[in-house]
Amino acid sequence: MARHSSVHPSVRRLVDDVLVPGFLATGGASALARAVGALAGAEPGQPHPARIAALLSDDPAKGVNDSTFELLGRAGAKATWASEEGVAGRLMEIGMAAAPHAAAHLDPAAIAELLSFPPAVIRVALENIALPPARTNTPVATADNADWSYQDVAVERAMRLLARKPHLNVGLVLPTGAGKTRTALRIVLERLAKAPPGARAIWIVHRHLLREQALRELASLVAKAPAGLPDDAEELVRRIDFVMISEVSDIIGAQEAPPALVVVDEAHHAAAPSYAPIFSTGRRHPVLLLTATPIRPDAKPIFIDEIAFTITYKELASRNAILIPTFEPLEVDNLDLAGDTMRVVAKRIADETASRFRKTLVITSRIDQVEALTEAVRLEIASRIDHPLEADDVGFIHGTANSHGLDDETMLALFAAKPRAVLVSAQMLLEGFDDPTIDSVVITYRTESMIKLMQAAGRCVRRSPGKKKAWVLQVDNPSLAYRFDERWLYQEISDRVRPVLEDFEYADAANLHSIASGLMERHNVKPSERARVLAAIGALEPDDNPRLMLFGLPYFGKASQFGADAPWGVFLETSGNSTAFRNAFNRYCAISPEPPDPTEFMQAHREALGLVPGGSQLERDLLAVLTATYFARRETDGKGGAAQASRGYRSNGATTWLRYVSLRLRNLVPQALADFLADCHNGRTIAAAFIEGPAELALVIKVPIPIGGFEAVPLDPNAARALTEWLDSLENVLRAVEPDRQLASLNRLLSELEPPPLPPLYLSRCEAMISRIGRERLTLTLIGSKE
Repeated sequence: MARHSSVHPSVRRLVDDVLVPGFLATGGASALARAVGALAGAEPGQPHPARIAALLSDDPAKGVNDSTFELLGRAGAKATWASEEGVAGRLMEIGMAAAPHAAAHLDPAAIAELLSFPPAVIRVALENIALPPARTNTPVATADNADWSYQDVAVERAMRLLARKPHLNVGLVLPTGAGKTRTALRIVLERLAKAPPGARAIWIVHRHLLREQALRELASLVAKAPAGLPDDAEELVRRIDFVMISEVSDIIGAQEAPPALVVVDEAHHAAAPSYAPIFSTGRRHPVLLLTATPIRPDAKPIFIDEIAFTITYKELASRNAILIPTFEPLEVDNLDLAGDTMRVVAKRIADETASRFRKTLVITSRIDQVEALTEAVRLEIASRIDHPLEADDVGFIHGTANSHGLDDETMLALFAAKPRAVLVSAQMLLEGFDDPTIDSVVITYRTESMIKLMQAAGRCVRRSPGKKKAWVLQVDNPSLAYRFDERWLYQEISDRVRPVLEDFEYADAANLHSIASGLMERHNVKPSERARVLAAIGALEPDDNPRLMLFGLPYFGKASQFGADAPWGVFLETSGNSTAFRNAFNRYCAISPEPPDPTEFMQAHREALGLVPGGSQLERDLLAVLTATYFARRETDGKGGAAQASRGYRSNGATTWLRYVSLRLRNLVPQALADFLADCHNGRTIAAAFIEGPAELALVIKVPIPIGGFEAVPLDPNAARALTEWLDSLENVLRAVEPDRQLASLNRLLSELEPPPLPPLYLSRCEAMISRIGRERLTLTLIGSKE
């Protein structure tokens, strides 16, 4: 039996127009349930008061089934509560009482807790006095010139990958603040719009807070209906199931048809055994994996086959979408947050919140430290004269309690409503919590988990009115700033030595040649090396997407001239040598504490890397890369030396020895063509032909092949016109022939009509294209389709 989410417009109308005035007229959920049942002619006890209360809670996770929805509709058609004397006045009174709290940025749930009314009543009352409730946990772009167009690119690329392979695991890597949830929801809606009627999508989370966040974001997305959303988005919402990871086996197993898409939120958890049913070998569904931090500290795989889109914090900042925080050390004598160390940290927090910081999130490593640090900060603030914070402005929250004794949602809403505050937590707020007004994060512990560090630092990057700067105070985490400057590496090379990462798109082979040549020339690569690499690039397939590892050579000139004068070598990574290169580089970077001499390493690992005895060009190239990597390790570990002095290395930044350049074919294939070719064995060849000469392709047909799937056949304008006229002629004649005579008539027509200029191998399989349905499925017009 289908369920209707409380955020669906039809349900929201029933709540606003029937249940809210009914609640005020009858005096409570129980009385209202009895009144609704009487109006609808329902059996005694129907609907249950809990159903009414759930809808009045405005909780996106709640909903009603078909029978309750129909029952409410029958009652609504007869109800006159909205016009009853006193209801409008009562609604106005509630709105005026709620207005000051809404102005302080409390959301309806928090105001409902204070005024003892259901959240839906508060929301409607505020709308009634033209004062919309202010706060949700939905990230909002507050910069007038913020550029969010990258989300459109992410949606388009993900849809292409999902169309290409039916069971692909597609990664979407977007940092905190980039709109990961919103972008993924758009992909889900697009996928459902293209799926067969009734197909469903499954959105999987491991925490209730994440499910609530996704539901709120979905409600906001559909309500605002941005350009590009499917026309029937409001109906498609009903076909998304938001489930906990513990429910996955039952949900996937219970569906008659495979889901159109399975979404894994916070996908860096996907290596856990509980996620195994999603990726079982017998599955028949594609998966979209969402994460801001794809690299696990234990290096376990999270099942991403290909990343559709990723973007750096630096790029987001250049688009004015987020703020890049200032990273500063939190200096302590030891890492045990107790005694003198706790007092030092509390004093630093009190100092900063009296001056620079307005809204501060403090993260500790253990729950037992949360309350103790909260008390220490309160005592430190109480000892100051004219400190802007009071004791009630410093709170805590952890898995079993919070400082105000409220439910967690209300507690967080109260914290968000304060213009200045300090909230101390363990790590529960690192996922699914987004308060854009936080401008500072204090990390009080050391960890090797870059995931947790990035999640913590990401709490302060969102833009908010009046927020101009952001800060991160960190205990001994020197490489955190590097992660904000560079994109994440996933299923590529190790980031242990912090290489500079660059990404370029090319339109065709000539453009690829130009980009690679320019890069090598700017880095003073020797002409003979440039020529060798460019010749190898010229032999690649159009969509090989090669990579260049530019590696530093010794430089002893002036540091100010390093960028212009330093010499570099280059390694061309292709599909043919990628496995050997990545294995060698990643193994070498992983050796701790000191890397060995590169020559000794290569000799010890030659067989494991698949290198031939006696040396080869590949081995010599790898040795050159690892030599630069050796110096990069020393540079980033702070061990310097004569080889480092002139390179202008910035402490805790990227190394000056390695630049990893990804070159990706800009996808110039129209979405319609990409979708059409998705099940063709030669689809990539046809797509490449379209990129090389789009004017030469007027029509593409696909014919079935015996083992399943299709073979695509491109036609130039003349052949396309001839085939179209031939099919039209056959259709026009056969449409007037009785079904029992059509096969005989078709056989006669084929002998009489001049066939189009197609090889007989394909022409004999074109009969399925005679009907309109067959032609829509098996042909795609490329020229004139946009006119």
